[in-house]
Amino acid sequence: MDRESTARSCDPYGETTIPYPLSTGPNCGNPLCFSFQCNDSTSSVNFKPSSGKYRVISINPRCQTYAIQYA
Repeated sequence: MDRESTARSCDPYGETTIPYPLSTGPNCGNPLCFSFQCNDSTSSVNFKPSSGKYRVISINPRCQTYAIQYA
């Protein structure tokens, strides 16, 4: 991971790391990837596309993949 990516990565949420370019807010990640939300009531990370809501099961920054489950 290069310095630019590290500086723009989001803070981890619990045990979940939110790597660049994924974004949980306007101050980190790529704004085009601002589809992730930290859910304080369930202590989980959710993926919110234009419709529906999915719980993030895992994020693998090395492979640049994430797994989701319909919430």
